[in-house]
Parts: sequence; C-alpha cells; structure tokens
Amino acid sequence: MRVTSASDPDRDRFRDWPTPARYTVYTVAGVVLLLVLALIAGLIVVRRPLPQTTGDLRLRGLDDTVQVRRDGLGVPQIYAGTSHDLFYAQGFVQAQDRFWQMDYRRHLSAGRLSELFGARTLSSDMTARTLGWYRTAEREYQLVSA
Repeated sequence: MRVTSASDPDRDRFRDWPTPARYTVYTVAGVVLLLVLALIAGLIVVRRPLPQTTGDLRLRGLDDTVQVRRDGLGVPQIYAGTSHDLFYAQGFVQAQDRFWQMDYRRHLSAGRLSELFGARTLSSDMTARTLGWYRTAEREYQLVSA
C-alpha cells in the first residue's frame, strides 16, 4: 500500500525508480559536481600566478608613491617622483610581466627544460649541460662584487 500526500501525489516518484537507474543518476550528479569543483580549482590555480595589475601594492625600497597605469593593451605607464622609484617600479613591473620568460630561461640555461615540457626537450637539456652554462654562471656570480 502506498500513501501519499493529497497536495503532492508525485512526491516519491524518484524512489519508485529501479535501483540501477537511481544509482546512475547519483553517479552522474557526482561526476558533474566533481567536474565543477575541478573547473573552479583549475581556474584558481591558473589565475593565481598572474601579476596583480589593479589595486594597491606596498613595496619595500620605494621612497614615495608610484603609479602604474596600464593602457587598453596592458602596456604599463609608470609615474614616479624620483628616478630611483621609477627604475625600481620598472623592474618590479617587468618582473611581474615576464616571470614566465625568466623561469623558462632559468630552466633552459640549467638544462632542466624537461621538468616543464617532458622528454621532447631532452636534447636541449643535454646540450645546455654539456656546454655548462649553469656552472659558468655560478662561477661568474662568485666574481661579482657586492
């Protein structure tokens, strides 16, 4: 015997489905939920290393306020009261904008591109290690005065 509410006769209709059909619905709902969570996590991971181009930042080493404005193409325009602040801000902005390139070149010169790109860059890594670019840079760094 089945008793239902007079106001909602179809209330338990889903429970009347065969067990495999209900489990399929639960599985599909779970997969969709996992995909949505993975998409959100992916967006956070991808956007996190991007440079901050809006808002305020506090940097040690500046003597006064510096303004960095970007045009419609993202090209920075730096306004500062002293040449020290201007060049400091220029270095900071350039490091933000070119971090990927700097990291790529660091891996390239150390013969470690395969850490980023896999086996297809092994020949480049072997060449860089054979030429000893990283060892040479370390030796030259020791010769630089403070």
